[in-house]
Amino acid sequence: MKGSKRPQGKDSWEIRISMGKDPITDKYPPYRETFHGTDAECDSRIEIILAEFTLYGAPDQNNMTVSQFLDYWYKEYVIPELKIATQTWYKQLIDTHIKPYIGKIKLSDLTSLHIQQFYNKRRPVIGNYNTKDIHICLSSAFNRGYKWRMLKNKFMDQVEPIPRKERKMMRQTASKIVWTVDQAIAFLNYARMNWGRQYYIYFIALTTGLRLGENVGLKWDRIGLKKREIYVDHQVQSIDGQYVENVKGGLGGIYIFDLLLKELQEYKTMQEVEKAAHPREYSKEGWVHANELGNLLMKPLSVSHRFPKDLDKFNQFRRKNNLPENPVITFHDLRHSCATLLHEHFKVPLEIVCEILRQSDPSFTRSQYTHPTVSIQKEALNNFNNLFDAAK
Repeated sequence: MKGSKRPQGKDSWEIRISMGKDPITDKYPPYRETFHGTDAECDSRIEIILAEFTLYGAPDQNNMTVSQFLDYWYKEYVIPELKIATQTWYKQLIDTHIKPYIGKIKLSDLTSLHIQQFYNKRRPVIGNYNTKDIHICLSSAFNRGYKWRMLKNKFMDQVEPIPRKERKMMRQTASKIVWTVDQAIAFLNYARMNWGRQYYIYFIALTTGLRLGENVGLKWDRIGLKKREIYVDHQVQSIDGQYVENVKGGLGGIYIFDLLLKELQEYKTMQEVEKAAHPREYSKEGWVHANELGNLLMKPLSVSHRFPKDLDKFNQFRRKNNLPENPVITFHDLRHSCATLLHEHFKVPLEIVCEILRQSDPSFTRSQYTHPTVSIQKEALNNFNNLFDAAK
């Protein structure tokens, strides 16, 4: 691969990069770019382009379609750089919602108007939230294409996926619904009496704020019952119907308060009895949320689907007994409910709530030291001891 330049005027150059022979057309299409700067600066630019093309490759963008570009971007950027869950999400958006509608447009002809018309046509069919997801995907792809010099303009900022009036309505309705103390206690009481193992998933979610994949993926070797700490360093994700374990470094631990300790000890004792009854068949993977043979109880996606059904059963029971129903929420909203109970009911400072939930903006000192963080959490999480006594 070679580069050359020719002057177009004062401090203006046309850069050409020889890309070799196109096996489809049998032609030798060059990469072209107009550069403004001194002779030496132009030479530096050529070196940068050659380095980028060596690293990422650079197919002929003159005849490339949007579909071909998205495939190239997915291979060269999404797979090596992004998480598996994000890869799966982008792949579904590309194949289902993007390629069938704008995939045949030539990349060199693509403008913001094409994207805006695409959004305007599809939004009434797929809704605002799906349109927003598509915009996130396309923005990532086309902005990367601009950095790779495969697109001449950075035009995604000129596109509005959702009209302003509708964005305002979305913000007004986007506030999370969370459960009160009484609602949380009532649900956990019912879960414990009726659902057995699932109860522990819901109890841990409501009292520690663990994310779904972190909760489902708990293993006994990451729970220090003597040190009273849950080490949160990996999660389970549902990928193409299968579960995949991912290691997550540096996320710290969660203090095990008295009631949680009692529940975990009871759960572990139950599993040890099952293991003794099936010594050969019992799994050695060490899942906390396990079935009778020690295998993973439920995949994250199964929990997401099961929770609304369990909540509906609970609310049916409440209606039959002339009791107030709980608001309909998602499993992830249990995490929000945990945060609200800590902050608004127990008056725990937001900074400490942030530590417990392992969000991205705690202070530098606390993000660096796990044990001081767990110590700080102790007083906050101990509040659940008295609150959930009724859950027994």
